[in-house]
Formats: sequence, C-alpha cells, structure tokens
Amino acid sequence: MKQNENLSNQKKNPIRIVRLTIKFLTTGIITFMITSVNYGWHQSFLGTWLQSWSIAFLMMLLLSRWLVPSVFSLAKRIYRF
Repeated sequence: MKQNENLSNQKKNPIRIVRLTIKFLTTGIITFMITSVNYGWHQSFLGTWLQSWSIAFLMMLLLSRWLVPSVFSLAKRIYRF
C-alpha cells in the first residue's frame, strides 16, 4: 500500500512543478509588461516591478488554490443539465 502512495506522489510532483512554473512565468511577464507600460523605465523600475510581481504571484497562488476547483465544480453542474 505504501508503494502505491509513493508512486502516486511521484506522478503528481512533475505536474505541481509545471503548474508552479507556469504561474511564475505568467505573473512575471504580465507584471513586467504592465509596469513598463504604466510607469516607464526609471531608476526604481526593478523595485516597483518586483513588488507588483510578488503581489500578483501570491494572489495567483491563493486564487488557483480555491477559485479553480470552484469553477470546475460549477462547470460540472452546468454541463450536467
């Protein structure tokens, strides 16, 4: 029984890494573009962008943890009818 649990965890780990990487890259690229368009290039650009990115990344982690499963369950209910 323990081997099955370990095998299951090994299969889930690459998926988790891919999801985390996608969240990391998506929030990084979007916040970089929006910060550069809205504020332009200035001396404190890097600090402003990192602050924006950290907020966006944390929000993405929180929302993906609770919002995505809720949307999936809602979609299942809608398409059942």
